[in-house]
Amino acid sequence: MIVPVTQYPEHYFCWIDIETPEPAAAQDFYAATFGWKFDETESMPAYVVASLDGQPVCGLTRTTNSSASWNSYVNVENAVRSSRIGERIGASINHGVSDLGDLASVCELCDPAGANIRLWEPNKLAGAGIVNQPQSWIWNHLFTRDLETTEHFYADLFGWTSETEALVTGDQIYFRLGDRLIAGMMQMSKTYFDPSSSPYWGVCFRVYDCDATVELARSAGGEILIEPQNVPNVGRLATILDPQGGKFQVLKTNIFDPPPGSL
Repeated sequence: MIVPVTQYPEHYFCWIDIETPEPAAAQDFYAATFGWKFDETESMPAYVVASLDGQPVCGLTRTTNSSASWNSYVNVENAVRSSRIGERIGASINHGVSDLGDLASVCELCDPAGANIRLWEPNKLAGAGIVNQPQSWIWNHLFTRDLETTEHFYADLFGWTSETEALVTGDQIYFRLGDRLIAGMMQMSKTYFDPSSSPYWGVCFRVYDCDATVELARSAGGEILIEPQNVPNVGRLATILDPQGGKFQVLKTNIFDPPPGSL
C-alpha cells in the first residue's frame, strides 16, 4: 500500500511542474504516457494538477514561450528569506515571491551558473503526494557548465553536502541532505550538449517498463532523444522530448527509495 506524502522536510525537492504552449495537447500526451488524470485548481483555474491514484503528481500550466520546460521546486519555510539569501550568494531573481493560488508561495531563482531553480513555501499543497513510485517523479538532475561554483551555491543555500563519482562521461556529483540523497549534477560536455544550450534542472519519472513507456510516448507524438539503455547500479533509462519540447527521463529501477518524510 502506498502511503501518501503529506509533508516535506525543508530543503528537499517537493514539487515539479511543466509550462507548455499547448496545455490541452500536453495533457493528452502525459495521460497516454503515464496514465495521469488532470484537474483544474479552484483558486487558479489556469494551473492544472496531474494525479495518479488520487494523489497529486505534478503541475501543468500555459507558457507564452515557444517550447515547454519542466521546473523543479525546493521546499522552504520562508520563500522571501530564502530568495534573499540566494540573491546574496550569487543568484539572480527571475520572478519574485508570489502566490500560486492557494497552493503555495513560489519564487524562481537563477543560480550563478545559469540554471533556474524554484522555491516552494507550502500553503494547501505540501507537494507531490506520490513520489518514487512507478508512473511518478523520482529524481532531479542538474546539468551545468560550472560544477564548483554550483556545488558551493547549493551548499550555502540549502545545506546540501556533495560527493563525487568519476565516470567515463565526466564527474557525477550527488547532493545529500543529512543521509538523504537529494539530487545529482553533471558537467554539460561538448559531446552531449550543444554549446548554446543553457544549464537546467532535469526531471526523471520512475516507470514499470522503460521500453514500453518509450513506445507509448512515441505513439503519443514524443521524440526519443536517447533510446532505453542500461545504466550500471541504477536501472534502464531513456530520455524523451514531449511534442511541445519538454525534456524528461524515464527510469525502470528496482532500487527502493522511501518517500521523504516516511522514515
